[in-house]
Amino acid sequence: MTNIPVRNLGGAGVISDIHAYDLPLNAISAAVNVRFENGTISRAPVFRKVFEFPEASSVFTPSYMFSIPPIVSGAETFINVSSTFGVIKSVTGLTEVDVSAPSITGVGANNEAITHTFLGNVAYLNRVTSAPLVKRAGDATFITLPNWAPSDRTRTIRAFKDFVLALNVTKAGVEYPSMVKWSDITGYGSVPGSWDPTITTNSAGENILSDMQGPILDGRALRDNFFIYGRNEVWAMSYIGGTSSLTSANALMR
Repeated sequence: MTNIPVRNLGGAGVISDIHAYDLPLNAISAAVNVRFENGTISRAPVFRKVFEFPEASSVFTPSYMFSIPPIVSGAETFINVSSTFGVIKSVTGLTEVDVSAPSITGVGANNEAITHTFLGNVAYLNRVTSAPLVKRAGDATFITLPNWAPSDRTRTIRAFKDFVLALNVTKAGVEYPSMVKWSDITGYGSVPGSWDPTITTNSAGENILSDMQGPILDGRALRDNFFIYGRNEVWAMSYIGGTSSLTSANALMR
């Protein structure tokens, strides 16, 4: 059979009211759960029910959810966080377990963003209203992140290479909206041993992006760089090793 190259496949999208034989080569007569974007066709996300909590909505209303992949095999675990940040439930298959952090009582529903990351089979969870939380594979519940300064807060927690990153940090009640703080190198199944940038024998550090024109909103790893997002700018951070460990440079400004 001859292979015919089709340029801009999916550029015409779905056309269902014309006979299939009369369609242009890059048109589709019918489609389910697909996405047409920039002339390409890709699989679209599918919504499905994961679990139905038996509690009344006044008792527990999940407002944030993320999944933890199984170590070897079996069902993945879904972590569900209440809008108060005081109740956290784990669901694996049909089994529901309360994994709320004993140190967190909740501060009431608000619009502060919840973020999470996953590094070395360890789950990290954060909202600026409390210190970051962590759950290792053997932990029964989430706990306050060890070795983190109890009074410090961060708006976003992410992972990059073997580091845990805190973005937009408050230290001792003083806000540093353009600060990037990174942990010491973290081993598999362990939490960071230090966040102290003054200790020269580890890789922990922090840096204020003084040229940034607004607060850090979020960040994501892309290959060998970690991109830090502001309102109208993007900064790229890379690993250089040595005493500085990570270095940042402006990548895009509008």
